[in-house]
Amino acid sequence: MRRSFFPFLDDLPDGHSHALGGYAVRWEAEPLRFTVESLAASGRSAHVLWASSAGVPFVAAAAARSRVVDTRGCFTVRDRVLGACLQQRVDRVYVRRDAERRAVHFEGSFGDAGCGNASWSLRLAADLDEEVGRVRPLLFELGVAGHAGSAELNRAQLRLHLGGAPAVWGVGAQFTHFNLRGHCVPAFVSEQGIGRAIPFAHHSTWRGQRLMTWLLNAFGGGAGGNAYTTYASSASFTTSAGAGLVLSSSELALFDFGSGGCAPSLLRGGSFGGTGTSRDALAITVHARSMRGRMLAPVRAAASGGRAVGDFPAADLPEGAGHRGGGFQTESQPLRLLEALSLHTGRQSPLPEWTDDGVILGVQGAPSRARI
Repeated sequence: MRRSFFPFLDDLPDGHSHALGGYAVRWEAEPLRFTVESLAASGRSAHVLWASSAGVPFVAAAAARSRVVDTRGCFTVRDRVLGACLQQRVDRVYVRRDAERRAVHFEGSFGDAGCGNASWSLRLAADLDEEVGRVRPLLFELGVAGHAGSAELNRAQLRLHLGGAPAVWGVGAQFTHFNLRGHCVPAFVSEQGIGRAIPFAHHSTWRGQRLMTWLLNAFGGGAGGNAYTTYASSASFTTSAGAGLVLSSSELALFDFGSGGCAPSLLRGGSFGGTGTSRDALAITVHARSMRGRMLAPVRAAASGGRAVGDFPAADLPEGAGHRGGGFQTESQPLRLLEALSLHTGRQSPLPEWTDDGVILGVQGAPSRARI
């Protein structure tokens, strides 16, 4: 590692890694790629948790203008891209050391016409003070600045590789799709909708549901909803590869889990960069100049023998570390991941003791609604 002019900055050479808590960040200039790996008890890198696609830009930015329509809690956001900066350049990668923590910084610019004064920065830092259920977060912050043409940048996008994750769950309470791999999901709270255009081919009323959805969307201010509208949205998710991510940014976010093309949702238009372009890419777009959040993964135990934490098939978890008899066990790796995730997304309080003791009466709707 080459020491810079400033004593608290060290350049990170091409092909080298730097340890951040229980993680290692590796940078490769050729092909353009960075990886985040978990560290085994020996300190060696053992499992890739997050990585950008080799030779593909992992940061993009755009200037866009939105038109938002709200009808009794039913939202439609029409986004128009005025200019985009897609040809990412990495100008410098360095490690910054201070009293609290170390962080790996990526800084760069864009080679697109009209993006001469545009720049970006990505910071990765381990939060050594926070560890829940042996899950330690890796903080990240992406920022963009400058202009695309004459318009100021106000969209930031981070693109990662999804290859080893056959299943993705989350983005709040989703009522249509459980596994979100292959879907493009906005994180935004709205009315759930009536009909939601759910084509249940095995159900005799599916044509009626589609017709109802169309009528309510066309004449009821969008009250029909769609497959992704939800009362309880959350900018967070976990994967079957044993990793999770949660944003702390409050702006509208769009998660493209390898859709290959986003279907219409409450967000219409606004695609740029990695959105809708690949089946193996995760593209996270925030309607702001910065994106902040945490990457999560269970800390590897010394007794695990170096095996990849969370490295389990989606429907066949290993003995003692997952699903047995219909419920998650105390030492389940997915349970640890969800415990850490819910620390930031919110966690339901334990039910009061009276819910398990005595009689619960249904008093609304009389006998036609309440049955014993």
